[in-house]
Amino acid sequence: MDCVPVIAMKNDLYAALAMTVRDRVYHSSDRTIETYAEHKPRVVAYLSAEFLPGPTLCEVLDYIASGALAGGDAKLFQPLVENLLRDDPFLLLATTRPMSIARIR
Repeated sequence: MDCVPVIAMKNDLYAALAMTVRDRVYHSSDRTIETYAEHKPRVVAYLSAEFLPGPTLCEVLDYIASGALAGGDAKLFQPLVENLLRDDPFLLLATTRPMSIARIR
């Protein structure tokens, strides 16, 4: 910071501390990455489907397919729902449980 501590303002002291912490975190993460590269540990990740929006998404698709949004005309949005169930170009259903999707079909 090129400032003598005696004449440093609070902002100078804060900036010096923030940069020191940033540098230490950076170097620590650098060492962590190097350690992972050397030892090649196995990594296991688990994402429970219970916490994903599966049931809610299925309920929304059911609601759209029912025709409630189209004044009772269930055929109006049928192509949209079928396209999502068949092709799913935006991967909206990728996190939905298979049993929930089977229920909609």
